[in-house]
Amino acid sequence: MSLPVTRRIARAALLVAAGAAPVIGAAGSASAAALP
Repeated sequence: MSLPVTRRIARAALLVAAGAAPVIGAAGSASAAALP
Protein backbone atom coordinates (compact mmCIF):
# COMPACT_ATOMS: atom_id res chain seq x y z
CA MET A 1 0.00 0.00 0.00
CA SER A 2 2.77 2.40 -0.92
CA LEU A 3 0.67 4.18 -3.50
CA PRO A 4 -1.61 6.96 -2.34
CA VAL A 5 -5.29 6.12 -2.31
CA THR A 6 -6.10 8.73 -4.94
CA ARG A 7 -3.58 7.19 -7.32
CA ARG A 8 -5.00 3.72 -6.78
CA ILE A 9 -8.51 5.00 -7.44
CA ALA A 10 -7.39 6.84 -10.59
CA ARG A 11 -5.58 3.74 -11.82
CA ALA A 12 -8.61 1.55 -11.15
CA ALA A 13 -10.84 4.03 -12.98
CA LEU A 14 -8.50 3.99 -15.98
CA LEU A 15 -8.49 0.19 -16.02
CA VAL A 16 -12.28 0.08 -15.82
CA ALA A 17 -12.63 2.66 -18.60
CA ALA A 18 -10.14 0.81 -20.80
CA GLY A 19 -11.98 -2.46 -20.23
CA ALA A 20 -15.44 -1.00 -20.78
CA ALA A 21 -14.60 1.03 -23.91
CA PRO A 22 -14.50 -1.96 -26.32
CA VAL A 23 -17.69 -3.39 -24.81
CA ILE A 24 -19.51 -0.08 -25.15
CA GLY A 25 -18.19 0.35 -28.69
CA ALA A 26 -19.32 -3.13 -29.70
CA ALA A 27 -22.76 -2.60 -28.19
CA GLY A 28 -23.07 0.78 -29.90
CA SER A 29 -22.11 -0.59 -33.30
CA ALA A 30 -24.44 -3.56 -32.84
CA SER A 31 -27.37 -1.34 -31.94
CA ALA A 32 -26.55 0.99 -34.85
CA ALA A 33 -26.37 -1.95 -37.26
CA ALA A 34 -29.72 -3.23 -35.99
CA LEU A 35 -31.35 0.06 -36.90
CA PRO A 36 -32.84 0.27 -40.41
